[in-house]
Amino acid sequence: MKKRSLSLLLFTFFTATSFAHQLTNPTDTFPPNFGKGKTYLYVVTMPGYFQVNKALEKAFEKNYTGSYEIIDYRDFVKVKQRKGVSSYAFSMIYDKTAGFFQAGERIGPRTDYSCGVQDMTSFTEYKLPYFGGNYNKVINKYIDRLEEIRKANEASK
Repeated sequence: MKKRSLSLLLFTFFTATSFAHQLTNPTDTFPPNFGKGKTYLYVVTMPGYFQVNKALEKAFEKNYTGSYEIIDYRDFVKVKQRKGVSSYAFSMIYDKTAGFFQAGERIGPRTDYSCGVQDMTSFTEYKLPYFGGNYNKVINKYIDRLEEIRKANEASK
């Protein structure tokens, strides 16, 4: 039991450290030119995830001041590139793991979340390289950092 608790504690520590590292060192996690010139962001909802979509709406209302539009995932295929505007698409990614038995113990099912932005001109994806179980934290931290990058790039014009 102590081994499992120590393993879980270490896993949580390294996951949190990795998350902080990825948000402060934006290599492939955030678009480098995000916010330079006119920038528009499409926020694509997830099918069947009402709570996640609600958290997306609240996070963008609270933390993001740039131009954006929340669209249904079914309508994303109809989106056209705006002329003279850098367009990006923000989306959530999820990984579902079914429950299983390990060493006679039941491990419950879980869903882990990640997110990212896609440049709609070059189709380059910028996303977190890992998943986390708390979608609210993943969304809010990513949007906060995206807003910081947008403001910094906007100010450097």
